[in-house]
Amino acid sequence: MQSKATFLFFSFFAVLFFVPLATYAHEPNVSVFHSPISPNSEQTVDFFTSASHTNPNLTSLVIYIKPPGSGERFSDETSCSLSQSELPCVTRGPWPEGTTIEYYAIAQAGPGHFADTRPIRSFTVVAAPPPTPRLYVTPASPPAVKFTEPPETVAVGGWKNLVFTVQNTASGGPSLFGNVSSSDPAFGCSGQCNYSLGPGSQQNITIKFSPQRAGPTDAVITFGNNAGNPIAVNVTGDGSGVRESESPFRISSVAVNPTEGAAPLNNVRITAEYSGGSGTVELKLRCQGSGTFDATENVVGGTEHTFARTCNYPTAGGYTVTVSGTRGGVSDSNYTTVRASSSSAPTTGTGGFFDCPQPEGGGIKICNPLQADSFTDLIDNILGFIFMIASALVPLMVVLAGFLFVTGGGNPDKIKQAKNILLWTVIGFTIILLSGGLVALLQNILGT
Repeated sequence: MQSKATFLFFSFFAVLFFVPLATYAHEPNVSVFHSPISPNSEQTVDFFTSASHTNPNLTSLVIYIKPPGSGERFSDETSCSLSQSELPCVTRGPWPEGTTIEYYAIAQAGPGHFADTRPIRSFTVVAAPPPTPRLYVTPASPPAVKFTEPPETVAVGGWKNLVFTVQNTASGGPSLFGNVSSSDPAFGCSGQCNYSLGPGSQQNITIKFSPQRAGPTDAVITFGNNAGNPIAVNVTGDGSGVRESESPFRISSVAVNPTEGAAPLNNVRITAEYSGGSGTVELKLRCQGSGTFDATENVVGGTEHTFARTCNYPTAGGYTVTVSGTRGGVSDSNYTTVRASSSSAPTTGTGGFFDCPQPEGGGIKICNPLQADSFTDLIDNILGFIFMIASALVPLMVVLAGFLFVTGGGNPDKIKQAKNILLWTVIGFTIILLSGGLVALLQNILGT
């Protein structure tokens, strides 16, 4: 009975003494690190430490920090509460920029059982970079910002304003500055298009919608800035009607100078006459054929425009010159022809019957087959044709007369025939040569 009581006594003593001792038989785990608390507190540093052990009730947890100018001594900066709910432990201290801080942490779990984070760590306090300015625009897209809501429209020639707000959302740092641009002339700034924003400031920018045509118009308003993060806002609006007392835009005629000449025919000037509509006219020139245009020029006002770009035609032939234009969203086109001839001799009229440039898009154009615009031109053309025929016949007639002389064999009839052929050939060709004076006489008489 006594031995049983003795066993129970020693068992109870072992529970009271050896179990706690076994609990603290292993060292705790401990960690420590530091971090700036925010970009706006450049010289303030947080130290975080945490520890763990098989026994949740640690006996101590301390952060040791060697402040500047303390020599070799570490101060007991913070003794943390050992409640697990309050870990990690945090201590905070402000130090000037450029200061080197050394630190470590120690955790203890029972007699003789501790752990630390040595070797000692260090870092140099540096200032956080200044905050980056950031642009914020209201209203913003998507979806597209609407200047009109159906069934509302803005008449062509009228306008509607909408106010946008630009804001620098940074609390510090440099100023934001930039300007506003639009991808379509129907949308533009009303007043100031530039802005300059200090940290936390804002400015209103008024955008005007002035429709240039009926129907919807879409555009992109870009708010550029020196921070390199432009903001694009999609906008849309509906236009209706046409401006009062305004006829539709049209290109009434296209003229070339010169209209013709010997190939190569270079530096031909092109002039387009236009009317109707309002605003800037975009004119496009194509010197020949189809495909891409050779030049695009913008004109403000006026009723005609001569292109700075000239046309060149290296080989003989008829060419179609096309001018296309757009004004206020309305497009039109017109064309004319220019002729480069293979001969340097001057020509008149509008082209031969078999070499008549035909209009694009189908249809048949009948040109003047006589190539004459006046009576004197007609006489000149007839005499020119006769001279061409005579120039070919005269040598043949001379050869024929000679042949008859040689083969006549003294026959008076053949010799007489040969003489007559030669005589009338000379007389006829002389009359043709003198007929040029008839044209000059007619021109003096008729005053042409």
